[in-house]
Amino acid sequence: MDLLGSILGSMAGPPSTTLSDKEKERRKVAKVYEEKMKARHRAEMEAFRTKMELEVEKFLKEDPPSSGAPSKTFPPMNQVQRSLLNEICEVAGLSAYSFGEEEVDRHVVMWKQEFLPSEEELACRRRGEKYDPKEIARRKELAKEEEKAAAAAEKAKAIESSSKVSRKTPAPSATYLNKFKGLLDTNSPEAVNAKKSYGMVSAESKKDKRTVEEVQAEIRAKKRAKLSVDGENEDS
Repeated sequence: MDLLGSILGSMAGPPSTTLSDKEKERRKVAKVYEEKMKARHRAEMEAFRTKMELEVEKFLKEDPPSSGAPSKTFPPMNQVQRSLLNEICEVAGLSAYSFGEEEVDRHVVMWKQEFLPSEEELACRRRGEKYDPKEIARRKELAKEEEKAAAAAEKAKAIESSSKVSRKTPAPSATYLNKFKGLLDTNSPEAVNAKKSYGMVSAESKKDKRTVEEVQAEIRAKKRAKLSVDGENEDS
């Protein structure tokens, strides 16, 4: 045997692709089980679909005013079941919404078109709360009253603050009077000086304290002086 033949002979051949009888049997059993599970799942889904279609049909025939049920709540379901139920509701002309936590209590609620839920109800259900219209109305009224009370308190506070500022800040007229108070006081030195500078004569100075006789004598004296001056002018 030459060198090349020796090397090729020492090399391992390709792995065998032939399955053993045991492996073939295992795969066969697994495939049968898988097909069986698929068939079982299909049967369950068909049964579920039939059941939901009957529930929806029954709901459509009900009279909400008499039964008091404008909506219907289904028990918790998995995602596949909810998708199937939503499809059935859509075909029937109903509106369906899902609420709750996934894999815990996620469920579907359906409504007729004439009794569609408000955004307020949807928000309430999404929070996991029970929707009670009367309780919601009561809460709204309470919130309005609290808002009014808060607004009134704020207004009263603003009025009180404004009143305090008004008491602290003198009125313009009062400020003006205070500024010239010294001048308005007739007995103050400032007033006397101001009056003198503007040529003002006090009321006391304006009084004529002479008697009638003194006034008449002064008038006669002025006349005599005037006549005397006129006579001198004529002589000259």
